[in-house]
Amino acid sequence: MGRNMGQWFIRVQLLVFLHCPTHFIFDMQRYFRLIIFIQQKETTISVRIILCVFLFFLTNIVMVIVENRTGKILIEETEDGKVVVLYDKQNHVIDTVSCIEKTSVTQLTDDLYEIAQSVGSPARYVFYYDIKTCRESEVFFNPILIENQYIAYMEDGELVICDIFNKDMYCRTIARDFTKTADPVSAIRSITLDGEGRFVIEYYQGEMYEIVSETL
Repeated sequence: MGRNMGQWFIRVQLLVFLHCPTHFIFDMQRYFRLIIFIQQKETTISVRIILCVFLFFLTNIVMVIVENRTGKILIEETEDGKVVVLYDKQNHVIDTVSCIEKTSVTQLTDDLYEIAQSVGSPARYVFYYDIKTCRESEVFFNPILIENQYIAYMEDGELVICDIFNKDMYCRTIARDFTKTADPVSAIRSITLDGEGRFVIEYYQGEMYEIVSETL
C-alpha cells in the first residue's frame, strides 16, 4: 500500500506543477511537506487511510482545475505591428492574425469570440474562436451570425447556412430569386430560429425588392 500511495503522491505533484496556477502551487507545497513528514513518522494504518483520502480529494481538485482551463485571445505587439494571437488550453499558439486598422475582437458569449477585419463598407472578413473547445472557424465574408451557433453568407448568388465550426454537422444551400445588390448578403433582411429550431428567413426578391418570408 505504501508503494501505491507513493506513486499516487508523485502523480498528484506532477498534475499540480504541470497544470495549476503558480499561487495554487505555492499553497499546495505546504501540504506536500506535511504529507512527507507524516509519511516519515507514520506507524499506524489509520494515518495511511487519512493520507489516501486526502490524496484522493486533492487529485479530484487538480483535475477540476485542469478541466476548467480555457484558451484565450490576446492582442500582442510585434516588430511588424499588432497581431491577434489565439491560444489553446495549454497556452500553445493556435493561430496568429495580423491586425489592420479596423480589426476588432468581440466577445459574443462566455466562450465565443468574433474576430473581424473591415476592409470597406460593407466588406468584413470574420472568423470565430471558442476558448472552451479551442475551435477556430474558417474565414467568412460579410456573414450573418445566427443565435451564436450558425453562420449565413452568400456564395455564387445562393444563400449558405452552416454550423459555425463544422459544416459536416450542418450545411444547407438555398437558391432563390434574391434581389441583386452590391453586397449580395444585403438581400437578406433577417434570419432567426423559431421555437422548433427552424430557420425563419426574410429576404428581398426580384427587381422590385419584394419582401418574402420563409420557414425552413
